[in-house]
Amino acid sequence: MSEKLHLPKNSEEMSARIQTAIGKTKEALGEVQKQLNEYDEKYQASASVKAANEKASEYLKKGMDEVKTALEDLTAKTQVLRDQTAEIPVKALSRAIAAVQKGLDQVKTLAKNYDEKYQITEKVHDVVNPAREQCMKYLGEVSEYTSSAAAVANAQLQGKKC
Repeated sequence: MSEKLHLPKNSEEMSARIQTAIGKTKEALGEVQKQLNEYDEKYQASASVKAANEKASEYLKKGMDEVKTALEDLTAKTQVLRDQTAEIPVKALSRAIAAVQKGLDQVKTLAKNYDEKYQITEKVHDVVNPAREQCMKYLGEVSEYTSSAAAVANAQLQGKKC
């Protein structure tokens, strides 16, 4: 990540930052969906797409659904961070973050496959990738904050002060 994040020292502020970053990730994912819908409207009359009756949003639906499900799982798993006495489920959070990343990678792959299949001048990958990259950026923030929360909790358990 190119920017250095200011990492809070207490769990309440850390939890709030994580939830904010997850919210930004969801907003960016909403932008991906919006871009897909606009793309569909623009190119639904294309001969190859019309013949196959396959819109870009439908083609990428599996990947988008995977990301949405993984984000909801991540949101649920990060709720524990609000409880200062709870043990932080580092492995579960890491798996949840990895699942979101996997879904975003699938969206990228499906977009490229769609472009290869239909050969439309304006590539769906180029249309959705900037918003997908924003998702990845915010997910990186979630990951960094989560790692920091785990480090702070570990230090507190050991009686150290971060």
